[in-house]
Amino acid sequence: MDVFIDYNANDMKKLISFGINDYPGSQNDLQGCIHDQENVCSHLVKQFGFEAKTFKNSEVTKEKLRSEVTNLVLSAVAGDI
Repeated sequence: MDVFIDYNANDMKKLISFGINDYPGSQNDLQGCIHDQENVCSHLVKQFGFEAKTFKNSEVTKEKLRSEVTNLVLSAVAGDI
């Protein structure tokens, strides 16, 4: 699969990724989310120069998600997409 993205190589690209396999107290745990998260983030970092922050399983909370997305938005400058 080839992906072509038109971007300036000097632009800062940021990525926040939340992956959850483990749902404590339930029998609904998943098997591949963390693996997929690692593969996608690795590809975006290596191929496109993203700066990645990843959170897995118990690191993922409503507060963490809200805080990280808020910080990402607040760090945006004119022209960011």
